[in-house]
Amino acid sequence: MSSDLAAETEHRAEHEPGHAPRPWAVLVMMFMARTCVAIEFGSIAPLSKTLKTELGMSYALVGALIGVFLLPGAPVVLAGGFLAHRLTRRRLLIIGLACLSLAPLSLLVPVPAIAIAGRLIGGAGGAIVTLMATTSVSIAFAPEKRSLALGWLSTTWPFGIAVALALGGPLAQHSSVQLALLAPGALSALCLVVYMLRTPPSAAAITENTSHGNGFGLSRIEVWMAINIGLVCALANTGFIVFASYAPLFMIDHKIAEDTANNLVSLGPWLAMIALPLGGMFTDRVGRPAATLVVSKVSAGLLVLAFWYAPTTLVWIPMWGIAIMFGGPAMFLLATTCSTNAGRPASLGIFYAVFYLFVAAAPPLAGRLIDTSSGPGGAVLLAGGALLLVPIPLGLFLHSYRKYRADPMRAL
Repeated sequence: MSSDLAAETEHRAEHEPGHAPRPWAVLVMMFMARTCVAIEFGSIAPLSKTLKTELGMSYALVGALIGVFLLPGAPVVLAGGFLAHRLTRRRLLIIGLACLSLAPLSLLVPVPAIAIAGRLIGGAGGAIVTLMATTSVSIAFAPEKRSLALGWLSTTWPFGIAVALALGGPLAQHSSVQLALLAPGALSALCLVVYMLRTPPSAAAITENTSHGNGFGLSRIEVWMAINIGLVCALANTGFIVFASYAPLFMIDHKIAEDTANNLVSLGPWLAMIALPLGGMFTDRVGRPAATLVVSKVSAGLLVLAFWYAPTTLVWIPMWGIAIMFGGPAMFLLATTCSTNAGRPASLGIFYAVFYLFVAAAPPLAGRLIDTSSGPGGAVLLAGGALLLVPIPLGLFLHSYRKYRADPMRAL
């Protein structure tokens, strides 16, 4: 049996009539859930000044509240991938949304340790929701429609952050900072109620368990594939985060107005909401996710180097924003091919764990480069270099993939 036929047979087996929700209903629900994660992550930054003046928080504490949200990511997604073989995606999603709903309450307590603990709980819940949302969407959609669905799911991160940035400040100004802090938790609670009412317990149950090779139910080659595609994601996101963080400083050093620099880079989230679904649609139609991914990330890396060479040519930045996001759905599509549906929570758990570990180290490394070099140009070069390295782990992934499948996957 060819790999394409095997994948389609597996997909039909998991979606007998009456057994699972319709794919687009799953996507809408997971879109709502992951948007809640992004809103809660982005809810602190627009309130920074208000938190200092009204609640007496230091800027150091505000920064810590922003950063610790992603800290639990790696261990939590690994544990979530393991537990998905023993529980169900539905139960794990309920746990994740419940953590997101309750975590903001800790911010009302004037004790820094409690506030940080609450953000850690919220971050753990967000990691679970992210893992289960990606898993659920990838299983719900047939392979030929999966890239577009994952593209739409990927837009939840920039969309949610944009919503938090747009509404957090006005809500605190016209109502109260307490309401602005609690609003993300209320949205997560509403999403939790809707999910429990709309999704029966059997809809997200994992009916297979292919435990072999290790405790995650994956073979060694599946683990190796998940690690390599996780490295691809880590390098791509390092390029995005470091460039978006330090490109404004580089432009300011080259006599570009601070407002112009910040506004230009802030286009990134909005361009992402256009480029991600377009990239998913393109990948579904053309059917070559690996080629799409390489062209996307390498082009973005070359644009970063062009920007480093000529930072006053401002057209590089919007071109970079579109190029780097266009290959996102292809990357997530490849991440879903590391295992069968039954092993997907575990393989995606490894994928996200590698992502969290490397991305957490990228901003401090970029900051050190700035401190030890002549300025932010070193951080810009780090971003470009990370993007240009993407083909190396991707090549290792493809080599393993051709061993893993009975037939070479022509679509790659």
